[in-house]
Formats: sequence, structure tokens, C-alpha cells
Amino acid sequence: MLSVKRQPLVVWLVAALAAGILLRGWVQAPLLVPAVTAAAAAVILPLASTRPCARVAAAACLFAALGTLLCSLALRSVREAPLAGLAATESFVSCEGQVVSDPIKETGGRSFLFRVRNISGSGGIRTDEVARVTLRGGDERSLFLGDRLSISGRARPAGEDDSYRQAMLRKGLACRLTTYPETSRLLPAQGHLLPALYGFRRRVSAAISRSMKRDEAAVLGGILLGDRSLIRPELTEDFSRSGLAHVLAVSGLHVGLMAALAIGVCRALHLGPRARSFLLLSTVAGYVALTGVHASALRSGTMIAVALLAWVIGREREILASVSLAALVMLVYDPLYAFDVGCQLSFGAVVSLAVLSPRLEPYLSALPERIRQGVSPALSVQLGLAPLLAAYFQQVSIVAPLANLVVVPVTGLALGTGMAAAILHGTLGLQAPLLFAPAALFIRYIAGAATFFAGLPLAALAAPSPDVWGACLYYLALWWILIRTTSAAFSPWPGLAGVLALTLLVVWPRLDPPAPFARERLVASFLDVGQGDAVLLRTRRECVLVDGGPAPAPLVSALAKKRVDRLDVLAITHEHADHTGGLERLARRVRVGTVLLPRHIRADGLLRRVLASLKSRGARLRRVQAGYRVGFEDGLRLDVLHPGREPVEETQSRANDNSLVLRATFGSFSLLLTGDVEVEAERRLLKRPRALDVDLLKVPHHGSSRGLGARLLRAASPSLAVISVGEGNHFGHPAPSTLRRLRRFRIRVLRTDRQGTIDVTSDGEKVYY
Repeated sequence: MLSVKRQPLVVWLVAALAAGILLRGWVQAPLLVPAVTAAAAAVILPLASTRPCARVAAAACLFAALGTLLCSLALRSVREAPLAGLAATESFVSCEGQVVSDPIKETGGRSFLFRVRNISGSGGIRTDEVARVTLRGGDERSLFLGDRLSISGRARPAGEDDSYRQAMLRKGLACRLTTYPETSRLLPAQGHLLPALYGFRRRVSAAISRSMKRDEAAVLGGILLGDRSLIRPELTEDFSRSGLAHVLAVSGLHVGLMAALAIGVCRALHLGPRARSFLLLSTVAGYVALTGVHASALRSGTMIAVALLAWVIGREREILASVSLAALVMLVYDPLYAFDVGCQLSFGAVVSLAVLSPRLEPYLSALPERIRQGVSPALSVQLGLAPLLAAYFQQVSIVAPLANLVVVPVTGLALGTGMAAAILHGTLGLQAPLLFAPAALFIRYIAGAATFFAGLPLAALAAPSPDVWGACLYYLALWWILIRTTSAAFSPWPGLAGVLALTLLVVWPRLDPPAPFARERLVASFLDVGQGDAVLLRTRRECVLVDGGPAPAPLVSALAKKRVDRLDVLAITHEHADHTGGLERLARRVRVGTVLLPRHIRADGLLRRVLASLKSRGARLRRVQAGYRVGFEDGLRLDVLHPGREPVEETQSRANDNSLVLRATFGSFSLLLTGDVEVEAERRLLKRPRALDVDLLKVPHHGSSRGLGARLLRAASPSLAVISVGEGNHFGHPAPSTLRRLRRFRIRVLRTDRQGTIDVTSDGEKVYY
């Protein structure tokens, strides 16, 4: 399909460079390893065979080693930066810098990326590193992309556990700061061009907000300015399920449309080649800066510059060479771009279009030409990016080709009319509502189409994150299916047979119940969601989830791996984000029957949005207290043991001590799910000690020192205890005192930070794990 003879050398070298960077980022290795590998490859290169394949392979090895070396240096520079060192000791710092992302509203404040230029202290420390800043309180829209700030706050590591910290490190983040309005102040802008550009952006954003309804303004802000901070999570999910997420992210589609508008202006003004090139590059560079220099927009801008260079030297038809050269420029400038999701999807989409679209033509030959031209690119991108979409979004859209066919052309109209209105309002001060009226009509159509396609049955297929071997197998199958299209005597039957085989491979496991349910059994799965709680109880017919962990991606991926598309009961023990943060995407992915909440829970912020989303999709909300019982046909029973009628008030943590405590019973097997209860709640639970006698105990509050007293352990007398905890978390969970107490009672302990997801199975008598 792709041969060494057909493709320019730069394609293979850049692919090897990216592979080396990714390998070094995911595999912890000393700096000496890539250096030695690079030296070995340099020695082998001159000795390679005269055959082109051998020479290319040797050169690719050299570039892969170079990639590992560049990545090692980049990671070390982030890890050893001055602010990262202060974060490791959780020091209080004062620093100056610039807001480099649109602030996102969170519970109790806003968060944004902040490029730190100077750290105050004795003499000051000059630096250039990025931190995640959370600003508590203050006016919701008083902070904008491009603002210069002086802030003070406590610096902490970027993640609460080792795996999350490593993921943040690959994004160039080693520190997070929390500050307040009284410890932050706005600084005067520096320079002229960028402040003017960001001022124009603020005026346009304000005009859009005044001229349209909330959702329409948010979508146009995303399409036109790259500001997705105001788009509701439910609407974002609709765009994702319908395969239209790229419409909201400034990418090749948007930058290409702006370039097309610039070319149209050049032709209308009859400009010469030099003036045309200057105007085109200036327009693209200005638009990339206007939208916040996101990786996908930067890729598009770099590609346009490379394409312009290719046009000058007469090589404009070599698409893969152009995209490879653009990738080379970006990866040499910053190797960590390889880990940026937008960058991966953006480059992957272009490569998929170049490689797959021509080979799909024979399969779509029965369609009218215009429809084929619309369906083929979208289908190529979906096929090429399927493993990445599954990894990052835990779903692959089935309706994407059709949705893109009817939405992408209108996106160009929305962008064109929106930009024209923005220029007229931003430069001449003309009335905004009338100027943005045409764009509002197009945006209403786009948002309505996304919601319509997302609501169709089987709009998206839930897909667990594939491992490396699964992704390789997928691309091997895709190559085999499409390779026959390049032969002179093309026959669609081998390809169709391959498609059928792939379909059976995906669908067949979903038709057969999992092996543990060949007969009546209960499987309690303590999901590995990082520093948080999520427990899944499954029988042959019933499915119960208790809590959702700290983030949507791990929960959705874990449920997809367990093939869960329905929950009879969702129990939320309390309102803290490490138990509810993963539930934001749940309503759109999984059907939920009943939601159980503790009687005294405070549903605000994130939890309020989650409950509203679940309720709007038919879930029944129940506030429960001790004595409430849920029975299921398969013999599973849930009993609420806490809280009681009166809340626990005299406590260090009201939310924790009013957690929902559940006893699950299946035959003679029982387990106790304790939420985050602490000393006072345990004291109340001990008033009914017989109800606490169980086989399996979920250790409260991730093994904190403030829970799991000896009296509770004596009353429960479990043979097995599970601690749900994130690896290397900065809370110090589980506490050494808790582990000592469990050892003293001779209780077997399993931990999600060590064993990953833990499955405990019982047939009602025996227990297996």
C-alpha cells in the first residue's frame, strides 16, 4: 500500500522520529539508552545494504533514537524547571506570566494554563514553563486569553498520583497553582501586535455573547475563536457522538477556510505572487494566534506554509511529504507536541485522507459523485482514527460520514459570515446583533444537526481503549482490506469479506454474555480510576455502579471494557469530585434507571449538572437513608446503613461522614461499601454491629488515617479488604497506620494502585479473586 519507492524519505524518517518520541514518553528509560541507540544506528547506517529498504530502515532507526533523545531532554527540562522544583516541596510562590488558554469554569472558580516568566524571590528567577492555575472566586468573565498576571499561591505537583503526574509531564505540565482574586492582579500588556489581537478577540467574543443565545454563542466562539470554555458538556458530547467534534476545534478545516478566504481576496485585488504569499501567510499566522495557538491550528498553519513552499519549488502534489515536513518542524521545536491529542488527531486525519480516501473510491462508486466526495473524506478519517478515538473518547461515531456530509459545508458558511461580522464589528464598531444574524442561523443548524445525529440509535459504538497490539491488529486488518483496491483487476469481495470479519470481531463479544455469568454469580469490580472510588456490581441481569471516580475517561473506558451500556442503579456516596468527577459523560453513554443519593447530600456545581443530565434522560432520583433496601431478581440486595435521619454535623468533614454506606448481599456472600466515612460516622454505624459483618470490606476514604478504626474492623471481620487509591498520590493514601491495622487483623488486602482493576466473584457461597 505504501512502499519505500513511492514515498519520499522524509515520510519514513518523521514517522520514526514520532515513534521514538512516543516510545520514550510511555516507557521510563535512562537518558543513556537513547544516546547509545542513536550512536549504534549511526554506526549501522553506512554499513547498510545498498538496497533502498535497508538504507531507509537504518536511517529510520537513527531518527527513532533521535526522537527518544529529544523527548528525554524535553521531559527533563519540564521536570527540572524552577517552578516544578518548588511544586515538589509544595512551596508558596509568587510569579508573573501570561494566560495561554481560555479559562474554564469549574466548581468554585476557573482554571487555565499560565506561562510563567518570572518567579519572585531574592533577585527573582527567570523561567519559561507552563502551570495549571485554579483561580477561586472572582468575576466569571474577568479573565481572558493573553492577560498578563501576577499571582501568588501554593505550588503543588500537577497530579495526585504517579500515573496522572506522568501524563501531565508529557503535556509539559509539572505544577499546579491555586490562587484567589486578592492574591492576583492584572499587569499591563507588553508589546503592541498581540495585545491588539487579543483585544480584538475579547470584543468579538463579547459581541457574540450579546447577539446570540447561550449555546449558539458558545458554538460560534468555538468555531471562530477556538474558545470552547462556554460550551455545555452535554453539547460537546453531542458533537463527539455524531463525529463532529472537529467542527468545534480550530483545525485544518477552519485554517483552510481562512486561507481560502485570503486567496479569494488576493484574486479580487489581482495581487502578484509575493504579495499573495505574504497576505496568505499573514492571515493564517494571525488566525492561529487569534485562536490561542492550539496544536491542531499550528499544524494547519505550518502545513499551509510548507504547501506554499512546495508550490514555489513545484512539489505541491506530495501531500504526505508536506505533512511530514510540517510534523518535523513542530516535533523538533517541541517534541511534546507528539503527546497532544489535538495534534495526533489533526495529523492523523490528514494522513488518513491522503492514504485511505483514494482506496475507498471503488467501494463508494455506486454513490453519486457529490455524495461520494462528501462521504469519502469523513469515512477515511473515521477509519484511520478509530483506535485514537476509542482511546481518547471511548467511542467511535457510526453516523460521522453522514453527519459530516450535511454539516461541514455549512461550517464554512458559519465561519465566513462570522469572521466578516467580527471584522466589521471589531474594526468599524457596527451593530453586532444584525451583523451576526446570518452566522447565528448557520450555527443553529450545526448544533441542531449534532444533537439530532447524536440522538439516533447506535449513533456511536462504545469502544474500550485499545492496547498497542489491538491497534496494530486493527491497522493490519485495515491494510489487508484496502490493499486489493490498488490492483488492476479490482474485486470488492475480499474487502467486503474483511469488513464482515472485522464487524463480527467487534460485535460478536457484545452478543454473548461474559463468561462469569454462565450461571448466577456476582462480580464486584473495583475499577482502577486513579485517586477516587468506582465500584461495579454485576449479576447476569443487573448492573449497579457505586461512585464514578475523579475523571470521565477512566470510568467510561472501564465500563466499555466491561461491556456495560446500562445501569439499573447508580449510587453516589457523597459530593466530592473524586467520587463524582467521572459521571459527567455517563448520561450520554449509559442508560441509568435509578440514582441513589444520601439524604443529606449537597448537590451543587458539578454534581448538580450531573444529576440534571441524568434526570433529563429518564433517571429517577432517590434520596435515601438508613433502612432503605433495593432488591433485584438475581438475588442481589442493597441495604442502606448510613446516613440516618439526622446528619452528622460535629465532624472534620461533613460530606465524608454523611457518605452513603451500602451493604450488598448475594446468597451468603456480603460486602460493605463505605464511601469516605470517618470516625463519627463509624461510631454511628457501630450501633448496629451485626449489619456490619461481611466477607469483603471496601476500606473507607482510600485508606486514610481518619477512618477504619479497630472497632469497625472487629465488627466487620472481613477476610478480604480492597483499597481504591491512586498510585503515588500526594495524600499519602493508604496511611501506614491503616495498613498496620489490617495486618494486625490478618485481613488480605488488595489495592487498585498495585493490582489495577480488582474483580471479586462469588456464586453466593465461595469467593474468587
